[in-house]
Amino acid sequence: MVWDDSANYAEEAEGSPSVGDEAILFAASVLGPESLRLEPEIFISVDGLVDFFFYDWSPLGNDFRPDTKEPAHGVSLMAPIGPLGAESLVNGTAIEDWRDRRPGWPQADEAEAVATSWTQLWSGTTDDVDMLYRNDARLQDSIVGIDLAGRDAIVDFAASVGLWEITTVGPDDVRGVYPLVRGPSGAKVLEEVVLVVSGEDESGCTGEMVVWLVLDGGLVDKEIRYWPIEQARRCLPAGKLPDGWWTDRPVPTDPEAPTEDVETPTDPLSFGAATISVYDGTPNLNRLLAWGLGRFETAGLTPPAITSATYALQRVL
Repeated sequence: MVWDDSANYAEEAEGSPSVGDEAILFAASVLGPESLRLEPEIFISVDGLVDFFFYDWSPLGNDFRPDTKEPAHGVSLMAPIGPLGAESLVNGTAIEDWRDRRPGWPQADEAEAVATSWTQLWSGTTDDVDMLYRNDARLQDSIVGIDLAGRDAIVDFAASVGLWEITTVGPDDVRGVYPLVRGPSGAKVLEEVVLVVSGEDESGCTGEMVVWLVLDGGLVDKEIRYWPIEQARRCLPAGKLPDGWWTDRPVPTDPEAPTEDVETPTDPLSFGAATISVYDGTPNLNRLLAWGLGRFETAGLTPPAITSATYALQRVL
């Protein structure tokens, strides 16, 4: 991967945005400019996106500031993404940083074994997947329209595609393997493994890919693949992305571009007996505000007295 933490996420060309700008700017808006991305591109599926960052994993806790003292390589998945944004955010840490901070924990070795088995299958060095996929496993690559059910279908597909291998991430070439471990203290379980791989697809187009492996009993129950947007532009016919969470989503403002501070009145919000004046709002934002105020009533509390709400111009909803 190419390191570039100063990338501009907006297209400078005039006219309609290029394919994928909605996805790039959505991630930049949600994650914020302080996130130290390992790559200006993000990886997408039709209902999610994957991004990389640095954070401080130290005895004093996590710190996401750019001047972090003990940086660890992180990966995040936002999915599913709907009209109001992502419903969940899942984070993981690179296996090298995991070993350094959790010496002796077996989950790193388990993740390495999964990564090795996956690489052997998809690099053509073995066709033995008994120790990798469950019988009823599922493989989804929504960008190119692949949805395979069952181990046999996955094996047949693996025999017909190009070669893939683990690649490195960031300026110090950290191996692209990320264990995701959950559970109470003393009973942690490896539930997912994220791989960053490079190679070529079945059409011969070279590039990178994120492979998100969901495990069940140590075997892969579900594999979800994510593409870099620039690769989709280059490899798909006419650079045409399929319909996804970005379809019909307004392109948000470049997070780093200066904006004029002008407040435009939009539809007011009626909540109970109150009418709230709204500036730079949208119907989705009004519904979100009403939902938030309603949580106070649900909890038996009095909602705050709000007379107006103004939203930032750099919105994604």
